[in-house]
Amino acid sequence: MPTSTQSPRSATPPATPHGGAHHGPPGQVDLTPVLARLDAMAAQLGYLADRQHKQAEMIAEFTPIARLALDHAITRLAALEQDGTVAFLRELAAVGQRIMTGFSPDDVRQLGDAVVGILQTVRAMTQPEVMAIAADATSAMVDADAVKPLGLFGMVRATKDDDVQKGMAILLEVLRRVGRGAGALADKRQASDTRKARLAELLGPRRKQLGIERPRLPAGPRPTPAARPAHG
Repeated sequence: MPTSTQSPRSATPPATPHGGAHHGPPGQVDLTPVLARLDAMAAQLGYLADRQHKQAEMIAEFTPIARLALDHAITRLAALEQDGTVAFLRELAAVGQRIMTGFSPDDVRQLGDAVVGILQTVRAMTQPEVMAIAADATSAMVDADAVKPLGLFGMVRATKDDDVQKGMAILLEVLRRVGRGAGALADKRQASDTRKARLAELLGPRRKQLGIERPRLPAGPRPTPAARPAHG
């Protein structure tokens, strides 16, 4: 009888924890991935420690500088408080708050457009010659009690003085320029009113067509409320 021979089973290597084949001798675990992971973590910890050390050095260097700057700021603020600068700024802020409350953004925009003209006028008024004339006129107003009144003939005699003639000529020129400016302002306002009236005439029929304006209620006697029936 033919004898059946059984082929020996091939030995399979044990699987590693990661599912791969075991490359070492039987019964020994490959620690190479674990050691690589530990090396990477050690490198990261070393980087973090180095960074923390640099931050500590930077803080140690800047702390004296910050302390000196803070001391200087405190001293400066105390000096400003003593000489009244802080109180002045506080009141100035209150004035600014009142300006913001009393004026609209359109007013501020118009003021910004007129700043150049205002500065030019102030510069012309603050010239030394103009300031001297203003101071002389102010002193004359202060000493007004010592000035004797003049009648009509006294005024006529005073016109013979060269200074009086020069002053009257300047005063008339000022009045002429003020009148010209007032006339131009009146014409500008009249033109603005005319444009508004024309715009209202153009938009009035259009608003009625669109139904924007509400119809006026007929003027008539109001209906009297009906008397309630008596409960009997």
